[in-house]
Amino acid sequence: MRIVGRLIVVPVALVAAMLVAAVTLVSLGQEQIIRALHGGTSEDAVLGLVGALLKIGLVMLMPQTLVVPLLIAIGGEVARIRSAAFYVTAFGAAAALIPLLGRIAPVTGGIPLWAIFATAGFAGGFVYWLIAGRNT
Repeated sequence: MRIVGRLIVVPVALVAAMLVAAVTLVSLGQEQIIRALHGGTSEDAVLGLVGALLKIGLVMLMPQTLVVPLLIAIGGEVARIRSAAFYVTAFGAAAALIPLLGRIAPVTGGIPLWAIFATAGFAGGFVYWLIAGRNT
Protein backbone atom coordinates (compact mmCIF):
# COMPACT_ATOMS: atom_id res chain seq x y z
CA MET A 1 0.00 0.00 0.00
CA ARG A 2 2.90 2.30 0.74
CA ILE A 3 4.22 1.92 -2.83
CA VAL A 4 0.84 2.85 -4.28
CA GLY A 5 0.82 5.96 -2.10
CA ARG A 6 4.28 6.96 -3.34
CA LEU A 7 3.19 6.36 -6.94
CA ILE A 8 0.45 8.93 -6.39
CA VAL A 9 2.32 11.46 -4.24
CA VAL A 10 5.51 11.71 -6.31
CA PRO A 11 3.89 12.76 -9.63
CA VAL A 12 1.60 15.21 -7.84
CA ALA A 13 4.57 16.69 -6.00
CA LEU A 14 6.60 16.91 -9.20
CA VAL A 15 3.82 18.73 -11.05
CA ALA A 16 3.33 21.11 -8.12
CA ALA A 17 7.08 21.78 -7.96
CA MET A 18 7.23 22.53 -11.67
CA LEU A 19 4.26 24.88 -11.41
CA VAL A 20 5.86 26.77 -8.51
CA ALA A 21 9.14 26.98 -10.43
CA ALA A 22 7.32 28.31 -13.50
CA VAL A 23 5.45 30.93 -11.45
CA THR A 24 8.70 31.98 -9.78
CA LEU A 25 10.42 32.23 -13.14
CA VAL A 26 7.63 34.34 -14.63
CA SER A 27 7.55 36.61 -11.57
CA LEU A 28 11.29 37.23 -11.68
CA GLY A 29 11.15 37.72 -15.46
CA GLN A 30 8.46 40.37 -15.09
CA GLU A 31 10.56 42.05 -12.43
CA GLN A 32 13.43 42.28 -14.92
CA ILE A 33 11.14 43.89 -17.53
CA ILE A 34 9.82 46.42 -15.02
CA ARG A 35 13.35 47.21 -13.87
CA ALA A 36 14.38 47.81 -17.49
CA LEU A 37 11.37 50.05 -18.11
CA HIS A 38 12.01 52.17 -15.03
CA GLY A 39 15.73 52.29 -15.67
CA GLY A 40 15.19 54.55 -18.64
CA THR A 41 16.47 52.06 -21.18
CA SER A 42 15.47 52.36 -24.81
CA GLU A 43 12.44 50.64 -26.24
CA ASP A 44 14.68 48.39 -28.33
CA ALA A 45 16.44 47.14 -25.20
CA VAL A 46 13.11 46.41 -23.50
CA LEU A 47 11.81 44.63 -26.60
CA GLY A 48 15.03 42.60 -26.69
CA LEU A 49 14.50 41.65 -23.06
CA VAL A 50 10.90 40.64 -23.72
CA GLY A 51 12.06 38.57 -26.71
CA ALA A 52 14.70 36.87 -24.58
CA LEU A 53 12.13 36.03 -21.91
CA LEU A 54 9.76 34.61 -24.54
CA LYS A 55 12.62 32.48 -25.85
CA ILE A 56 13.19 31.27 -22.29
CA GLY A 57 9.51 30.37 -22.03
CA LEU A 58 9.77 28.27 -25.19
CA VAL A 59 12.87 26.54 -23.84
CA MET A 60 10.99 25.74 -20.62
CA LEU A 61 8.24 24.00 -22.61
CA MET A 62 10.69 21.60 -24.26
CA PRO A 63 10.52 18.02 -23.01
CA GLN A 64 14.25 18.00 -22.29
CA THR A 65 13.76 20.47 -19.47
CA LEU A 66 11.24 18.16 -17.81
CA VAL A 67 13.52 15.12 -17.89
CA VAL A 68 16.11 16.45 -15.43
CA PRO A 69 13.66 17.16 -12.56
CA LEU A 70 12.05 13.79 -13.22
CA LEU A 71 15.43 12.05 -12.95
CA ILE A 72 16.21 13.95 -9.73
CA ALA A 73 12.88 12.90 -8.24
CA ILE A 74 13.34 9.28 -9.29
CA GLY A 75 16.90 9.23 -7.97
CA GLY A 76 15.80 10.71 -4.65
CA GLU A 77 12.99 8.19 -4.34
CA VAL A 78 15.16 5.20 -5.19
CA ALA A 79 17.90 6.31 -2.79
CA ARG A 80 15.24 7.28 -0.20
CA ILE A 81 16.75 10.71 0.26
CA ARG A 82 14.54 12.85 2.50
CA SER A 83 16.79 15.88 2.86
CA ALA A 84 15.45 19.30 1.95
CA ALA A 85 18.99 20.39 1.11
CA PHE A 86 19.27 17.67 -1.54
CA TYR A 87 16.07 18.57 -3.35
CA VAL A 88 16.55 22.34 -3.12
CA THR A 89 20.14 22.25 -4.40
CA ALA A 90 19.53 19.57 -7.03
CA PHE A 91 16.49 21.28 -8.53
CA GLY A 92 18.24 24.66 -8.30
CA ALA A 93 21.38 23.41 -10.03
CA ALA A 94 19.34 21.68 -12.73
CA ALA A 95 17.34 24.84 -13.38
CA ALA A 96 20.48 27.00 -13.42
CA LEU A 97 21.90 24.83 -16.22
CA ILE A 98 18.89 25.40 -18.50
CA PRO A 99 20.07 28.79 -19.86
CA LEU A 100 23.55 27.36 -20.43
CA LEU A 101 22.27 24.30 -22.23
CA GLY A 102 19.80 26.36 -24.25
CA ARG A 103 22.55 28.84 -25.16
CA ILE A 104 20.41 31.76 -24.08
CA ALA A 105 22.17 35.06 -23.59
CA PRO A 106 22.13 36.38 -20.03
CA VAL A 107 19.88 39.28 -19.13
CA THR A 108 21.95 42.45 -19.21
CA GLY A 109 21.65 45.19 -16.66
CA GLY A 110 20.10 43.04 -13.96
CA ILE A 111 20.24 39.71 -12.26
CA PRO A 112 22.07 37.06 -14.32
CA LEU A 113 19.73 34.64 -16.04
CA TRP A 114 21.20 31.56 -14.37
CA ALA A 115 20.45 33.12 -10.96
CA ILE A 116 16.80 33.63 -11.92
CA PHE A 117 16.54 30.01 -13.04
CA ALA A 118 18.35 28.77 -9.94
CA THR A 119 15.91 30.66 -7.71
CA ALA A 120 12.99 29.06 -9.55
CA GLY A 121 14.63 25.65 -9.14
CA PHE A 122 15.20 26.24 -5.43
CA ALA A 123 11.51 27.08 -5.00
CA GLY A 124 10.46 24.01 -6.99
CA GLY A 125 12.80 21.74 -5.04
CA PHE A 126 11.48 23.05 -1.75
CA VAL A 127 7.87 22.45 -2.80
CA TYR A 128 8.74 18.93 -3.94
CA TRP A 129 10.38 18.22 -0.61
CA LEU A 130 7.38 19.63 1.28
CA ILE A 131 4.96 17.34 -0.54
CA ALA A 132 6.92 14.16 -1.22
CA GLY A 133 10.29 14.34 0.42
CA ARG A 134 9.83 15.09 4.08
CA ASN A 135 7.57 12.13 4.88
CA THR A 136 8.84 8.60 4.51
